[in-house]
Amino acid sequence: MEFRSESELMAHAKKLEGLRFSEISALIGQLDETHRKHTKGVAAKVIETEYFGIPTNSSEAPDFVNLGIELKVSPLRYIERLELYTTKERNVIKMVDYNEIANNTKWDQTKVKKKLSRVLFVLYVHDNSVNAWDWKVAKVFLWSPSNQQSKLIQSDYEIMRRNVL
Repeated sequence: MEFRSESELMAHAKKLEGLRFSEISALIGQLDETHRKHTKGVAAKVIETEYFGIPTNSSEAPDFVNLGIELKVSPLRYIERLELYTTKERNVIKMVDYNEIANNTKWDQTKVKKKLSRVLFVLYVHDNSVNAWDWKVAKVFLWSPSNQQSKLIQSDYEIMRRNVL
């Protein structure tokens, strides 16, 4: 599915909010409930391939190439004692390519910067007390790093590059 604009993509993405996985795709039924560690990948695949029509790939380019937007489907968990939701695990933007880091002095020209520039997050609540069919998409939003965040990321890249060298 090709989206012609950011607003068209976001209108389609926002329709996910509040939906259960059972409402998104019957494919989620293939989850093995006894092996919950596999569910994040399946949940992400359902949203990526079924809802957005992105073929399974390990491309260096953002998922929505023409818009320069990367898609990240991520689970949230509820911490009862704090009465808040938090990320269940870290997001992986791309695997580290040590050769690229060693050969690329300019952060602005890295592949990871292109993927990090604009990220469409689809956050769902991973709840062990309910069947994965009933997990709901909680929030969908487009994120870009602020100037301060960009400086921090660039600084981290430079530290990592020194360590690689």
